[in-house]
Amino acid sequence: MEEITFGGKLTFEDYKTFNMYHLTKRYMKKLLILFCAYTMILYGTFKDELYEVGGLPLIILISVVISILTVVVLVLISLKRTKTIYNSSSRMKLEHRFLVRDEGVLCKNENGESIVKWDEIIAVIEKKYMILLYTSTIQAVIIPKRFFVSECDKIEFKKIVLEKVDNKKLKLMA
Repeated sequence: MEEITFGGKLTFEDYKTFNMYHLTKRYMKKLLILFCAYTMILYGTFKDELYEVGGLPLIILISVVISILTVVVLVLISLKRTKTIYNSSSRMKLEHRFLVRDEGVLCKNENGESIVKWDEIIAVIEKKYMILLYTSTIQAVIIPKRFFVSECDKIEFKKIVLEKVDNKKLKLMA
């Protein structure tokens, strides 16, 4: 197997993008739950005046607006928290070098090195700007696609991942 080397520094934008991948699904669920809750509360509060204040369509509209505003506030809080986590982590901001080997992906930085073995990877997910190697449901090795020196290296890396990781764990783009 040909060894592939790539790397770079993880930026705040990279980390924010990674977090937004995770938060999007969660916030869509929250939006739906909040919409249902606000609709029930408003309906329960104004059911007697329903026809005088504009009816059910008005209650639905108000519920949608309040739900969206609530989710926007939650997203802003999450972004603030993401920035705080990134700024407080000196390790995350180090230059990282990756070396793909038969036994796994070797991750090096100035503090040391560690290897993520192929059998430790529970999922590999490719997004538009990055490839994520999950070692648990909440922990991933973030590999921005810009870390690859060439498109050929990225394609070769994906081929190796296809060989080494169980297909049920993969969500790679073509």
